[in-house]
Amino acid sequence: MPDVETIRIEKVDDLSQPFVAAGDRAYLVGAQDGSFPPLGWHTRGEMGGLWAHPIKLLDGFWLEIDGEAAGKAFSFTVEPFATSHEFVLGGGVGVTRRQYVPDGVPALCVRYTVRSEQERHITARLMASVDLRGVWPRDEPGAFASSFVPELGAWVCGDDPRRRYVVVGARCGENCARPVEAGSSESHATTDTNHLVALELDLDIGPRAGIIDFTVAGSSHSLPDAARSFTRARDNAESLWEQKQERYEGLLGRSALDVPDASLRRAWTWVKCDYDWLVRDVPGIGRGITAGLEEYPWWFGCDSWFAVLGALALGQHEAAISTLDLIRSRSPMDGPDAGRVIHECTSSGVVVHPGNVQETPRFVTAVWQTFCWTGNRAFLERSYEFCRLGLLSYTLGRCCRGDDLLPYGYGITEREGLDLQCVDAAASTAAAAAALASMAEEVGDEAVAARCRQLAPTLREALQSFWLEEEGLYGDMLATPREMVPRLQRWLALGENLYYGATRAGAARDELQSLLRRAETDSEPDRKRPWLLKHWIVLSPVATCLAPPDRARRVLERLESPEFTGPEGLFISGLDRAHAMSISTGVMAAAEAAHGRPDVALRYVRALTDCLESHMPGGISEITPDGGCFLQAWSGYGVAWPVAAHIFGIRPAAGRRHLDLHPCFPPGWSGARLANVRIGDSTFDFEWDGAKLAVDSSRPGWTIAETSHQGDAGED
Repeated sequence: MPDVETIRIEKVDDLSQPFVAAGDRAYLVGAQDGSFPPLGWHTRGEMGGLWAHPIKLLDGFWLEIDGEAAGKAFSFTVEPFATSHEFVLGGGVGVTRRQYVPDGVPALCVRYTVRSEQERHITARLMASVDLRGVWPRDEPGAFASSFVPELGAWVCGDDPRRRYVVVGARCGENCARPVEAGSSESHATTDTNHLVALELDLDIGPRAGIIDFTVAGSSHSLPDAARSFTRARDNAESLWEQKQERYEGLLGRSALDVPDASLRRAWTWVKCDYDWLVRDVPGIGRGITAGLEEYPWWFGCDSWFAVLGALALGQHEAAISTLDLIRSRSPMDGPDAGRVIHECTSSGVVVHPGNVQETPRFVTAVWQTFCWTGNRAFLERSYEFCRLGLLSYTLGRCCRGDDLLPYGYGITEREGLDLQCVDAAASTAAAAAALASMAEEVGDEAVAARCRQLAPTLREALQSFWLEEEGLYGDMLATPREMVPRLQRWLALGENLYYGATRAGAARDELQSLLRRAETDSEPDRKRPWLLKHWIVLSPVATCLAPPDRARRVLERLESPEFTGPEGLFISGLDRAHAMSISTGVMAAAEAAHGRPDVALRYVRALTDCLESHMPGGISEITPDGGCFLQAWSGYGVAWPVAAHIFGIRPAAGRRHLDLHPCFPPGWSGARLANVRIGDSTFDFEWDGAKLAVDSSRPGWTIAETSHQGDAGED
């Protein structure tokens, strides 16, 4: 079992990269060198610092000793729930800054350990740049007032009209720091020095280090709330640390993996931490796994589908359920869009985007998979009516036109013009029909179950209309030539801006020009047909295991070629071939494993796991190896789901206390073990000895059926 005390990654190079120290109520984002540079674009330069959503508390903070700033760290270390930096100042003074965020408290606890080769008396000054502002898109800072409160031994800063408050204090032992004028010392924080507060204390140091504890807490409701959080964090920092350490020992002990692949073993442990770092608990809004840091510290319908599957495999069932509950609670339950799953909701509860079409059927399958893994019937029952409306009334109702069975609208690729019948939305809808049929049977809705049992094969057949025999691929979108002409013209007009930093802009333009000529000269301009635009979504029918085996094989083999796959994984676009995303690569890994190709699947998994130290140590970036968000929830899907669901082949039905096993281990593995896997009210150990899979359950009464891998049952 992983040991929380010994898991760490140390780094001494390229410390300008970002880091996070996170808890469910607050998190700190800065640079690994200990500074707080401007980060992010949603609110430009303001996505870093200390956040207690839905508000920001600090731009940053720093330490000065005898007037000398600590400067930039020479070493950075990440642990499962804490981070630290090492600094050297003049006169042989060394400083360690270690920070963590306690569970359930909107506060940050920082411990400075100050040492010197010789005994000396020092004056330490802590400075904090207060920035009380709301989350995007309502990000304006308001009125500001500050005062030092002796009873708290801390600065209290507030924006009364907006009810935003932060409390900042420090002490050495029982001696609280005294307030001082901030002065004009150089700031290492993100913006100006208008709201600097400073604290000062004296201490003696030498080979025996001096300890300074720095605490910050905030509230978006009231000053008493902020003060209570501050005193709780300050006065109980060590016990809160111990409580969090105990929880992490349990978290890391679930779904414990032992395989002959060091990169996978290591990343498997860190992905459990990544998920936990991304859980936000915002009073009045909800609790759930957010999309990514530093740019997307809020919730997305699509991202949650992928995040939830990874969380289920890793034993983080509560996070999976609360995430889906939050998404459902922010989505409409009545009116014309009843059941439509939102695309994006910020931590202030603002729904920024009402939802792309593929997000609703994906939500349905996520709910079903969550029930299959957890057996939580109450969750299923409170989700069922929303799922029924979402699939049958919204996706297959409002999103369909005339006699068309497949929905219209944007899928996961949010490219302007990809808004007709997209292949990923079609595949998700077909998979969701089967999931809703099972869900309806479970809750006793026989009419819906029968309807969906009829729909599922019909939708699966309709999905094949995307097939392009001459290409050996599915098209991205069904459209008429008349519909495609203006779209292709717009894409060509974008030039190099069509893709993320296009490196093959000329080649991509040539392919689009060829498609435009074909559309303009087509003799049947109003006949619908598939169009191959080479986005990674052409994988969707294979990833959902809704493609016939011969077609699935052809798709996978072409996508494995340099046309679609590079060193960092599956390209976002086979036209541009500039960037791979952790999501495209993760879905490819799952698809390969689901179709009995575990050795190839592991190549894509390793494209993710090998990025573990490319951006923030312990995290896998949105765009591999080191682009986009430095921590991304759906990256965990690409590591956890292919291994648990397909290589070990775990297909639970926790509500019936039953397991179907479809193991498919790589030929080079002589053994493998996945232990303490949470399924329903039990835990399971799975051990592969190179010939057979042994299963042990912590509770009796389960039935298990093992079958050879057929490649015909996907994650949906």
